[in-house]
Amino acid sequence: MQQVAEDLFLVELVRVNSAENTVNQPTASAESDDFYGFAASPGSSNCDCKVSGIQYLRDPSHDFHQLGSYPSVARVFLKFNTTIPSSAPVERLFSAAGQILLPRRNRLSDDMFEKLLFLKKNGEFFSRS
Repeated sequence: MQQVAEDLFLVELVRVNSAENTVNQPTASAESDDFYGFAASPGSSNCDCKVSGIQYLRDPSHDFHQLGSYPSVARVFLKFNTTIPSSAPVERLFSAAGQILLPRRNRLSDDMFEKLLFLKKNGEFFSRS
């Protein structure tokens, strides 16, 4: 199972980095002017990505800061580990606040309001004995 996961990781690593290389490729006129253009063949970048991915997988340290040493792995990490912003939790909090702060509770202090809102949203985490 681990070998299958590693193979899928390496395939995705090559796919993400080859897509980025096609976006960042220079125009045809700039390639013809480049004397050393033969050194960067399209297949070599795929091989470099695989080598970088294998080195990352074999590295015993998997800290977040370790991604700086492996830029191709960092691109895959950012693709799959980016959070999608959502306003739903905030809207739920404002809805609960609207249920607490009613016109009949017009003398409710800020401190007491915060405590009631906290208890309403986090009450399930406290055990009732």
